[in-house]
Amino acid sequence: MTKELKFESPTFKQRIKGMLGVDFYRLFHTPLFYIFLAVAAIIPAMISCFTLMPDQNGNTMEPLYTNVWQIIAAIEPLYVVKSIADYANIVIDFLMHIFLN
Repeated sequence: MTKELKFESPTFKQRIKGMLGVDFYRLFHTPLFYIFLAVAAIIPAMISCFTLMPDQNGNTMEPLYTNVWQIIAAIEPLYVVKSIADYANIVIDFLMHIFLN
């Protein structure tokens, strides 16, 4: 007397739910995620606090950016390669770092 076991094939929805459940579990139980989250919150705040420029009189300090969204959605990135000369400077910096270490 043998008993046959029948397994149901999981539906697409069940498979996606299982995969996403595992992914989110791993994401929220990884310390590195929280480190990245803290860095992503601290860097714009530091840029907005530390980029103060004096006004025309030089007496009062006015912030360079009025809110964090101006930093995040800048028209031109802080580090952008505009020409081949900028790219060459970056390459030389990397080579010097390699050779000096």
